[in-house]
Amino acid sequence: MVPNVIVPLLVFILLFLVGTMAKALPLYQPM
Repeated sequence: MVPNVIVPLLVFILLFLVGTMAKALPLYQPM
């Protein structure tokens, strides 16, 4: 079984990646 600590960690990493992608996209759109 997967420890309960790993699941929130993966969710945090996914949200972090999505957040950085969302920040990067508007920067390239005006150009």
